[in-house]
Amino acid sequence: MRTTHFAPRALLLAIVIATFCGHSALQAEDRNGLLFNVAKKTLSREDGPNMDYAKEIARDLVLKATLKNISMKDREPGSVEYSILIRRWGGEIGSTQRYSGTVPLTALKRGQEVEVNSGQFHIGGHLHGTSRIHVDELEAWKFIVIIGDQKTEFRSSAKFDVLDKKATPAPAK
Repeated sequence: MRTTHFAPRALLLAIVIATFCGHSALQAEDRNGLLFNVAKKTLSREDGPNMDYAKEIARDLVLKATLKNISMKDREPGSVEYSILIRRWGGEIGSTQRYSGTVPLTALKRGQEVEVNSGQFHIGGHLHGTSRIHVDELEAWKFIVIIGDQKTEFRSSAKFDVLDKKATPAPAK
């Protein structure tokens, strides 16, 4: 009887493929000496109890942007403009709402990292089993870091402008 062994190269290839395929949509990227990373941060979670066929979803979130100065010089204070698009299920057609605003950015020394929380938004709806068709979702985001006269833009998708044209401003709190 002959046994089959994995070659070291095949195992290494499998590890590389698994690593790159496992990345989420909220990835880090660097531009103009800034390393930028975005992650969802849950502020409150008031989901309803599991019922026979459905579960109510009610969560308040922000997008937490992490900026790191990877350039060889210190950065002066600036600001971060954000625009977040949330797809509301509100029926079978749904709609898209835009949450936007500006957050001040402190001065960054070389190698310094700072977290910036963008505007708060609500995710609601209900699950039918594991189907998320009736749950609001984060559709796209755009952040513009303004330091002096230099603007650096980070987007979740190349389709952001197309999606933004269909979006309506979110109601004021």
